[in-house]
Amino acid sequence: MTLAYQRTRVDGVDFRGGSRADRTRTWPDLRVSWRDIPVPAALDAVITGANIGAGWAHSKRTSAYGATGGFVRGGTDDQFPLELGIRLAGGVSATYTATLTRGAVDDPTGDAENRAANHALRVSGAFAPPAFMQPRITAPIRATLSFADDVQRRCRFGFGGTDGGCVPYVDTGLRTIDLTLDAALADLSIGLRLDYTDRRNRVGTQTGSKQFQIGLFGRFEFASGPLPAGFR
Repeated sequence: MTLAYQRTRVDGVDFRGGSRADRTRTWPDLRVSWRDIPVPAALDAVITGANIGAGWAHSKRTSAYGATGGFVRGGTDDQFPLELGIRLAGGVSATYTATLTRGAVDDPTGDAENRAANHALRVSGAFAPPAFMQPRITAPIRATLSFADDVQRRCRFGFGGTDGGCVPYVDTGLRTIDLTLDAALADLSIGLRLDYTDRRNRVGTQTGSKQFQIGLFGRFEFASGPLPAGFR
C-alpha cells in the first residue's frame, strides 16, 4: 500500500490578463495492491497466479486571474484505478485495467461536470502451429488479443438549456479491438495484425466512424559475430 500527498503552486504574469495563480492539491492518493494471491487447491491446475490493485486519488484545483485575483475558477477530480491480472496454465495471461474519473468545475461563467471511463483487456499466450505448418514453423505461435473502450463526457450547467440541467458539450467514445499473431521461422518472423476501431460522438451532428485494417509484417533475424580473418 502506498499513500502520497502532492501540492503544486504556479504563479505567472500575463501582460494582457494580469497575474495568474494556480494551485493543485492531491490528497489522498492511495494505492493498494495484492500480488501473488493464493489460489484454491481445486483451481491450481488451471490458475497459476493472480493479482489485484485499486486506488483513489482526490485532486482539488484553484486558479485566480486578473490584476487583483478577482476571477477565481476551481474544480475537483476523483480518480479510481483498478487492475486485475490472472495467469493460466499453458502460459496464457489476462490483464484488465480500468480508470474511472469524476470531476466538477466551479466557474463564474457556469459550473461544469466531467465523467470519464477507460477499460482495457489484454489476453496473450502461445499455441502449437497447425499440422500443415509444422514442417516450417516449429516454435509456438504467439497470440495477443486487446480490447479498449474509452468514454469521455462533459456538461455545463445553464449553458444552452432552459431547465437548469447539465447540458453536454462533449460526449465521445473510442473502442478498439486488436488481434496479433506472430510466428518464427528459421531466420524470419512473420505475423498478422487485425485492427478494428469504432469512434462515436453523441453531441451535435453525432458523427462517427468505423475502421477495419489487416496488416502483414515480417522481421529478418541475423546472427552477429566476428568478421572472417582477412576480411576488410
